[in-house]
Amino acid sequence: TSSTAAAWQSLSLLTTAFSIVYKSSDESRASTTIVAADSALSFSTTTNTKYYIILNILGAVTSTSPDFKYTITHSQAINYSALTISYFEGTTQLNADSAIASNSSTICTTKTMNTAVGNFWLRFEGIIDVATGGTFNFNWSQNASNVNPTVVIRGSSLMYAIANI
Repeated sequence: TSSTAAAWQSLSLLTTAFSIVYKSSDESRASTTIVAADSALSFSTTTNTKYYIILNILGAVTSTSPDFKYTITHSQAINYSALTISYFEGTTQLNADSAIASNSSTICTTKTMNTAVGNFWLRFEGIIDVATGGTFNFNWSQNASNVNPTVVIRGSSLMYAIANI
């Protein structure tokens, strides 16, 4: 007998394997509230392409006040994006949020975490539909400028693949 896979078994949401960018060293920022691109967590995009992304941020705050803010951008306007955001900060329970954008270069507007003195974990997962090729960036800074550094830790990662959606 012969066996044929059902049509749904041959469908794939991804047309390429994941590319993975790992942060190879800690990155500290102190005495600044200017949100800037992370030194490692970015990738170049192609015109008229959808991407499935997973972004995991490991961080540490040494200030006694909430001290981490972030945004996600693309250097060109995108058609749309939809991301889920999960985060754990200090001793607080797991939290969730979402970010939806269209016809904008801002994928996730600037958000602030309430982390003070401690470690945090932040995860983004979702789709971006790129109209014009450019650069996807994770951007961050301190929320309140002080000499105690805010750190995005080595091992943070960005995974992305072309999506067939």
